[in-house]
Amino acid sequence: MSKPSVKEIQTEFAKWGHIGCPLTMKEIEVCWRHGFGIEEIYGIGCDIAGGYSLEDILPFYFKRECEI
Repeated sequence: MSKPSVKEIQTEFAKWGHIGCPLTMKEIEVCWRHGFGIEEIYGIGCDIAGGYSLEDILPFYFKRECEI
């Protein structure tokens, strides 16, 4: 799986009704570093838009990947 571009990430958020991308460039780079795809990045962005920090939610995404 190739890493989604910033434009693809922004388009995914717009497609689902977000006015802007809730992720900073630094947060997107962290997602890329961990190999997350567009669906995981969107989920992480939704969690951040809901008030959680990246540090709070990343352990849940790692746990989910291990269980699959």
